[in-house]
Amino acid sequence: MMKRLLKAGKKLGNRIVLSFVLVLALGFVDVLNGYAEEKAIIDYDVHEDTTKYNEINEYLIQRGREILSNPQSRTTVKLSNIKRLKQADSRWAQDIMQTEGLTIGKAGCCLTSFTMVRNLISSKSDTPATVNTALGDNACQFKWQPAADTYGYTIITAVSNDNGISDESARLNVVGAIDEYSRPAIIGLKRPSGTHFVVGYGYTSEGDIIICDPASRNYTMLSQYFDDGYFVHRIYVYSR
Repeated sequence: MMKRLLKAGKKLGNRIVLSFVLVLALGFVDVLNGYAEEKAIIDYDVHEDTTKYNEINEYLIQRGREILSNPQSRTTVKLSNIKRLKQADSRWAQDIMQTEGLTIGKAGCCLTSFTMVRNLISSKSDTPATVNTALGDNACQFKWQPAADTYGYTIITAVSNDNGISDESARLNVVGAIDEYSRPAIIGLKRPSGTHFVVGYGYTSEGDIIICDPASRNYTMLSQYFDDGYFVHRIYVYSR
């Protein structure tokens, strides 16, 4: 009887160790992939009232619809000179963002997306590390207007809706903004398990949005995130 109990205990112990190792391995894979999906613990950006942009957004959606419905203007468009940055880059992945005390590698997708936009519109070569330092307590939770104020930018248009906007409205809005202002858009994505941010810097003739993704999924199209169950809950367009 005692031998049976010892044998059963040994099997149970092995299972517990195996489960623990599996959890650690899965977490390590997420770190390597730079999956900055937030686990619904806190919001990693600040919800700001964007109702003053409603009229502009209506115009941009209409503009996007006109572009994609006109065979002569339906073409693939990309803003040039955008350089992709990864939040999990070892040079800054462990840097701490304030005020939440989280690392760029874990929760810096919005900060990294903003850095890519800054570099494009200002012809700079900043890194998430330097932008993190400049933003200070506005880095995480990411604060949209203070970020603009830090660098002397203007927010041309913005959408902030935690319940999400339709996939079509999001695509048309970004297409209209790229065409109208020749500026990239920071796009916030959300699903029940968390959020993520990418940069939309172009569109295809079919109306898909071409993205720079700070995570290491290597997604290049917004539709790939829609296929993963995400919806758009933020759109921000900055200009100098």
